[in-house]
Amino acid sequence: DIANHGIPIVNSERRTLMVVHIGLSQAADGMGDELILTLPQFQMEGVQKITLINFRKCYFVHAISSHFSLQLFPLKYAAEPSAQSIPAHCGHRFIVRQLAGSCLLHGISKPLFVGGATTSDVHTAVKIAPLYDGPVFHVRDAAQNPVLASRLMTDEREAMIAQLRESQELIRREYAARTASELSGRVAEKAASSEGQPKTLAQATSSKLKIAPQPRPPYLGIKTLDDIPVEDIIPYINWIAFRNLWKVKEGSSEEEAVRRDAEAMLKTFKGKYRMRAQVAFYKAKPERDSIVFEHPSYCPCCAGEKRTVLPAKRQSKPCADGRRLSLADFLAPEGDYVGVFALTVCPEFVSDLQAMKDKDDDYQSIMMQGLGDRLAEAASEYLHEKVRKQIWAYSPEEKLSLQQMLSARYQGIRPAVGYPSLPDIRLMFTVQRLLDLPKIGISLTENGAMFPQASVCGLYIASPQSRYFIA
Repeated sequence: DIANHGIPIVNSERRTLMVVHIGLSQAADGMGDELILTLPQFQMEGVQKITLINFRKCYFVHAISSHFSLQLFPLKYAAEPSAQSIPAHCGHRFIVRQLAGSCLLHGISKPLFVGGATTSDVHTAVKIAPLYDGPVFHVRDAAQNPVLASRLMTDEREAMIAQLRESQELIRREYAARTASELSGRVAEKAASSEGQPKTLAQATSSKLKIAPQPRPPYLGIKTLDDIPVEDIIPYINWIAFRNLWKVKEGSSEEEAVRRDAEAMLKTFKGKYRMRAQVAFYKAKPERDSIVFEHPSYCPCCAGEKRTVLPAKRQSKPCADGRRLSLADFLAPEGDYVGVFALTVCPEFVSDLQAMKDKDDDYQSIMMQGLGDRLAEAASEYLHEKVRKQIWAYSPEEKLSLQQMLSARYQGIRPAVGYPSLPDIRLMFTVQRLLDLPKIGISLTENGAMFPQASVCGLYIASPQSRYFIA
């Protein structure tokens, strides 16, 4: 018999966001109880991917967002013997740190998986791991949580944890040395003559880049590309990122097996699925730390305001050249042009993926979701190349290999929402005014996450002086 218990997950206003149902059932092979957890189809801020796998052994899978009150976080369930790991993907670092501290106070030391747009290996090693007795893994892709949890339930566990602690200790030492070096450098600069780099925010922002306007795009407004064959996208897949998703070593038999399965599945995608995209161009100009988009007179999306202001967060720390960059710095002050794009998988892919999940085909559903995510990233690379060379054609003579493109050797940038230059996922509500997302099947959750998960949205900035940075 299954005894189900519903655990409400609520936000700081005590409004229920979702319910995790926990039940115990006898395993089919008589090897004991297995923990069953089910999640409704719901997405939250910082959690674009919620993956739950009912393997033979038990996982504790719990997703948190920045709106959760930790006082209401059901830590008692994480403390149960059947709970094996605690995945926590969140868009705000301090929430994850608070969670680690709360688990420590409750005597919980099970593996903690952290992720989100603002987390990193360095932040995890320096700011989170020291607050927690158990191992803390930084997992960039939440879909990888079950794979990592599964490996931690094998004989690899002790070696994995030992390797993790060793690498994090090295990161902390390097961070401490780098911090001390930077501090010494700042002290030396302060004592030196005023010929050094700008140090204050006012000085850093007054040292503006000299940006020339870029050529006018062939159209203003939105155009939809509704039928991009998957076979055109596959050559742009970043297989290194795919390997990292599965946490397999380069050249290992595990990598060969996963790659072989992935390529076999990709063959079934050809002629069956397509990618959908939109590319829009607008007149734009910088205004303090924002980009102001001017809407065409016939544009229906801005409710007659004829302008959209997109905040472009400025760096809190200066770059090597002393500047504190904002994306607005890469636009000509007198007026310029900016592209906006969104792309996603087709509805057939979404429905087939859901059908696979409903069949509890764990491995195949994780594989399909992982390939969908890689196809979305590959499509963004493919489309950006088309924009540079053909659509906007500001770099028509470009001849780059895929590796060079993946290393961003091209002119211009395509900062995506939720990534380092535009880290706040809630900016999607502003960007959607510049596109027609429902037309290509993209919807937003109440916190700005996109559905389908395999979707990318961002800007095209063409200036040769533009570059990626961490805001």
